[in-house]
Amino acid sequence: MEQQLILKGFSDKTRKVYLGHVSKFFQAIKKDPRNISKDDIRSYLAAQLEERKKAHAYVSQALSSIKFLFKHILRQSIDSMDIPRPKKEQKLPQVLSQAEVAKILSTVKNIKHRSILIITYSSGLRVSEVVTLTLNDLHPDRKLVRIKQGKGRKDRYTLLSDTAMEVE
Repeated sequence: MEQQLILKGFSDKTRKVYLGHVSKFFQAIKKDPRNISKDDIRSYLAAQLEERKKAHAYVSQALSSIKFLFKHILRQSIDSMDIPRPKKEQKLPQVLSQAEVAKILSTVKNIKHRSILIITYSSGLRVSEVVTLTLNDLHPDRKLVRIKQGKGRKDRYTLLSDTAMEVE
């Protein structure tokens, strides 16, 4: 399965997650893959939601992993099994106030660290995007930050704030 994920171009993180989900699925089901039924899959996913109290996104990801296994490895159609994907939860993020953000940033004395935090916050970057940033990715004349191969292996631009440019 790992080779097929690599050949399909899945990221390292996605491969690790998919393999983990499939491993947990087999540990729970304890059946030969050829004998797994729609009811086995449904029961496993329901148990993840009800008994293990896993988030809907987690269970949806588990379903995607199992579907990949059946379609690309076992060469069986799981789409016809009519297994519903859990409804996406609508949760609001916890947002810090401007005063809270300013307080955090004021405690950072190292200018390099403060610059990184300000760019991260003001540009809305993910951790994985920040760690790969270089000076060549900053375009102060256009007030843009270029993100190379971010989530979903997509390039994108985001805003570079005046505050980030004025860090001292």
